[in-house]
Amino acid sequence: MQGASDIPLTMGNRIYTLVLIGTLTLAASSCKNRRIERAVIETIGKEITWERTEPDSSAYRFTIIRYIDNPVCTSCQLHMGDWRVYRRRMQNAFGDGIDYVFVINTTNTDEARDILEMYDFDDHAIVGKDISFIENNGLTDDLDKDFVLLLDSARRVVSIGNPCETPKAEENFNRIFSGQMKITD
Repeated sequence: MQGASDIPLTMGNRIYTLVLIGTLTLAASSCKNRRIERAVIETIGKEITWERTEPDSSAYRFTIIRYIDNPVCTSCQLHMGDWRVYRRRMQNAFGDGIDYVFVINTTNTDEARDILEMYDFDDHAIVGKDISFIENNGLTDDLDKDFVLLLDSARRVVSIGNPCETPKAEENFNRIFSGQMKITD
């Protein structure tokens, strides 16, 4: 009796196998993409709250919130050098009207605080072990464990995406900052 592993892979079998693997991969990623798309649609327009005393975020036209939950390698995942360069570019282009808040849910709070302090983001951070940011704001877990929200001055989400990793997100943020992309109430 011949098993499946004993059947020689002909060119037709190889093509069929590649097409099958490709189809399954696309189907799986399509489901994930739909979940993420639905999460984004549900999140846009939500008002976001967080506990913070300094500085007063109402003085800013926009707030960028970076949320990270339980990073495996805090310094690797934060990419604070990229954020420092991004903040400097945005200050040069749009002035000081943009606030940056890092919400980091981690058991390694000392390391996270040290990294944020090194890059001068420590007064713009909420770091703790059991932060309930997602639950407190009615956000879905489908946003994943690492996401960036852009809020207007009323703390409503107007865009989602990491401008330090995705050129399209940076382009959208810049269009919003410059007024080229209107924010609806």
